[in-house]
Amino acid sequence: MYRHRTILSLAVALALSLTYSATGVAAELVKAKDGSGSIESFTKVVEGCSVPVVIAGGPKMDSDKDIFKMVEGALKAGCAGVSIGRNAFQHKTPEKMVAALCKMVHEGASVSDAAKVLQG
Repeated sequence: MYRHRTILSLAVALALSLTYSATGVAAELVKAKDGSGSIESFTKVVEGCSVPVVIAGGPKMDSDKDIFKMVEGALKAGCAGVSIGRNAFQHKTPEKMVAALCKMVHEGASVSDAAKVLQG
């Protein structure tokens, strides 16, 4: 357990250092991938950045629910939005996936609300 916390603390410190570096070169936003899996640790990264942070979509995910859960966690951590490519554009109905993600970001829709957009 102690080792896990140490590694997590180092990951957060590294992420904070990278976001600080990005803002030091006049970046207008930071695109980040939450590798910790913890809303609490990712919140520290977002709060430590002086410009808006958006979550990267990462590799192709197995399910729509996984995508929505990742986005929900990022938004709870304080992310300003998302930067999702393949998980939206390679979706069987990309226009509905983008609409669902927009509803989450701009209207605070839940995972289940976003799933309803895909079904509608």
